[in-house]
Amino acid sequence: MKPLFVCILFALSPLLLLRADEPVPQATVVIELPIQGDRYDASRFTGLSKNERASESEAVWYPLTTKTRFALMLLKTQAVVTEYDISSTRLRIEFAEDKVNEIVPILFPPSFLNIDDFTGQDRVVVLVHGLEGGKLTYRELAPAFEAHGWFPLQMVYPNDGGIKEPAKFLQGELERLHRRYPQTRWAIVAHSLGGLVAWEALASAKSTPVTDLVTLGTPFAGSSMARFQSDLELADVAVRLMAFDLGAIDTLADGSGEAIELLKPDSQQRRDLLKRSLPPVVRLHLVAGSGGPIKKDEIVKFSGLIERVIERLNPSEQFAAHLRVLASASEVVEGVGDGAVTVRSATAIDHHYSQRVFSRSHTGLLKVNQDNDEVLEWILAQLRKVDAAGSKR
Repeated sequence: MKPLFVCILFALSPLLLLRADEPVPQATVVIELPIQGDRYDASRFTGLSKNERASESEAVWYPLTTKTRFALMLLKTQAVVTEYDISSTRLRIEFAEDKVNEIVPILFPPSFLNIDDFTGQDRVVVLVHGLEGGKLTYRELAPAFEAHGWFPLQMVYPNDGGIKEPAKFLQGELERLHRRYPQTRWAIVAHSLGGLVAWEALASAKSTPVTDLVTLGTPFAGSSMARFQSDLELADVAVRLMAFDLGAIDTLADGSGEAIELLKPDSQQRRDLLKRSLPPVVRLHLVAGSGGPIKKDEIVKFSGLIERVIERLNPSEQFAAHLRVLASASEVVEGVGDGAVTVRSATAIDHHYSQRVFSRSHTGLLKVNQDNDEVLEWILAQLRKVDAAGSKR
């Protein structure tokens, strides 16, 4: 078996050819979205995120309206879109890679994936994913909630932009659905960044039908890993490197966008958000993971490994700084963090109804199987307490 540092060197080598003073060339992206009738499938935009390859994506249908066509025309006029073509069977769009964040909100706006299946069920849990998440985030928890009598309403949204628009959507839809189904009980389960989306939605509402907000690994105090983008969330780069997953190096790039800024430890925007209280009817349940990939007695070894990589390859100062952040991040230490968020950050809200720490990784908080459903069972137990207290169902 090759030493770990050899694998890291091999994985880093293409990127290290780019020096700090050289511009990074922008790739051209061409996406073809299938059209059926007057709808288009936007799942390819989810496929742009590293966590969900297009082959794994299920269709996400949106209406192809006059407004959509007009928006595409404006995007081309503004040179955001290079070319586009609409036929009876597909929508073809060509654009520079750095323009994706301007296009996604137009063609992939916030939505509830399975809203057509909701017919006024008694109990609904709204599932909100986090950074680099999507419709596959809750592929295990969603059916598990349904099996326990909770209809899982899955929300998707452009996951590397700001939280304002998805929060506005969530707030508005909850109000609309509550007016139509006043007897339904509502809860929200939100992973990582999704917890801040839910907080913004609830704190902005004059009133809400939501009785419970459960956050899974939400970085209320930020995360030093915010600059890393991974296959599902902020980062679990260390565990993937140590497992010889060379694809992990794809995450070692500058974090960009409003979501990244919000998650940094010194974000004033996040601090201002959390100064706004949740409605008193909402019970907050905090879940944190402590299953970081680096054992405490391996910290020095791991840091030394990173330093040897830097010394041998002499990368740009910016890239070396990123590696050193990873080497010194408490988020990746077992018992301290989950690989992306520390326990302290995930439980940084003093006024909460309940909290629990599980020996899980950041993405492991979302896992459910026959032998390990402790997170699910704990959440259900908290919701049952509210039922027993006589809250609206």
